[in-house]
Amino acid sequence: MDLARHIDISRPFRPPGRLADVRGKVRRKHLLYGRVRPAASHPQFLVPPSIDPLSEKNRDLAPVEIEAVRAEYAWTPPPLLVQISRFDRFKDPVGVVAAYRMVRKVLPVQLVLAGGGATDDPEGKAVLEEVMEAAGNDPDIHVLLLPQDSTRR
Repeated sequence: MDLARHIDISRPFRPPGRLADVRGKVRRKHLLYGRVRPAASHPQFLVPPSIDPLSEKNRDLAPVEIEAVRAEYAWTPPPLLVQISRFDRFKDPVGVVAAYRMVRKVLPVQLVLAGGGATDDPEGKAVLEEVMEAAGNDPDIHVLLLPQDSTRR
């Protein structure tokens, strides 16, 4: 299970009693260790996750579901490089295309950029246009514009 991060902290996810469920699914590799200086000169805040890592949208997919999506979009077997996020400058999808091009020099891969826009992001359309321009006519770059309420595709 991969835990996602999100920059919106306006409505943090805080259901009571579900932390134990998350702890059972988090593997050691997901943990980050750090240290906070005890005498910081500025206010500090602990920001809880802004998403529900156990929601339908963030669940593991069964192999049959994965193969159905591969067949629908005619993606070849692995490896795939995948970014699932809004088309937003903070997520740097154009940088992901550049990274794909570097990897492509040494490994035959395909890139999937799947996401959508946010209603509160006036730059979303421009970012998507930049992504499409960066992708060019590369048949191994797949840009999927998903609806905001999309939970699986």
